[in-house]
Amino acid sequence: MAYKPHKFIRDKLLKTQNQRKFWRGFLIEGGFFLITSFSAVVVAFWLNKLALIKKLYLTANFLQDFLLDFIVITFFVLLFIFKNKKLSKFKEIIYKGFFLIVCFWGGMTIFNLFLPVFGSILIMGVLIFLWLEKPSIWAHDVLVTLGLA
Repeated sequence: MAYKPHKFIRDKLLKTQNQRKFWRGFLIEGGFFLITSFSAVVVAFWLNKLALIKKLYLTANFLQDFLLDFIVITFFVLLFIFKNKKLSKFKEIIYKGFFLIVCFWGGMTIFNLFLPVFGSILIMGVLIFLWLEKPSIWAHDVLVTLGLA
């Protein structure tokens, strides 16, 4: 008969293992947050530099127009999805599509600052393919990081 530790000891070991898993996940997600923040600052710096040398034209009220348009479009899309009973089965596909569009757009914005267009499309295509074929936290976090930055 194999030795089996007392329930108190087993619970204590399990609690220690769970705490290690929690802190490991917390540090990984915190690292991705820092990468997102840093890449957002770098991209904003590069875009600002392009706007200053007039390669990128932004109107004076660009941010207000963007936010207003984004809020209005989001409201109507969500209203359309929730009110239309036929589309309620396809919510997951619709949300996944929006997520992929945002991540592709953000990733293209970031990579186009440093790479040619073909390289940007290739990298984003590979990341999206990886996330769709083998969903993993890593691929999802990279896509979110690129989409937010």
